Amino acid sequence: HAVVSEALYDATPPAQRMQLHYEIAETMEKHHAAIAAHRASIAHHYLLALPFAPAEKAVEAARVAAQTAVARLAYEEGARLFSSAIDASRSLDNEQRYVELLLGLGDALGRAGDADDSKAAFLDAIELLRALDAPQLFAQAALGYAGQFVWLRAGDDTQVVPLLREAIERLPDDDSRQRVRLLARLAGAMRDDVSKVARDALS
Repeated sequence: HAVVSEALYDATPPAQRMQLHYEIAETMEKHHAAIAAHRASIAHHYLLALPFAPAEKAVEAARVAAQTAVARLAYEEGARLFSSAIDASRSLDNEQRYVELLLGLGDALGRAGDADDSKAAFLDAIELLRALDAPQLFAQAALGYAGQFVWLRAGDDTQVVPLLREAIERLPDDDSRQRVRLLARLAGAMRDDVSKVARDALS
């Protein structure tokens, strides 16, 4: 019965619980890491093993599990796992890794239909990226904030067009897939403009 396992778990000292979670995670990772269905369980045990377990291992396990969930269209589960990875990564001195997890969270939330929280995650990433030399990540964040559909108007969101312009300015001045996507998205976002000249030039 589930109550039996709960009683045994609660009776186990916290330090011993963390050690057991760590041992389970390592064993599962050794034998089942290649099996997508087990990745969330591996992440679950690594996260519960903190701080006994190395934070880097917990973060990486949660990130892999989150990406697996998103790839399988389980967007809410992916967002939950990205959030767990973000929480675990706070103890790591790796700002770019933190930003990459925020981008993953924003993408998962957007796919799940939670536009407001998705935009908030992308904006958090953008604020951090302004201090980092990572133009490709900035472009990814701006495109994520602006939305997946290239033809959508900016509407009442006054941040879409400035963020897309800033991302274009930050990219190296050469041909790239990201530059094309940014130019196309900016042209779509500017569909409310009276003049078509700027939109046509971007297109």
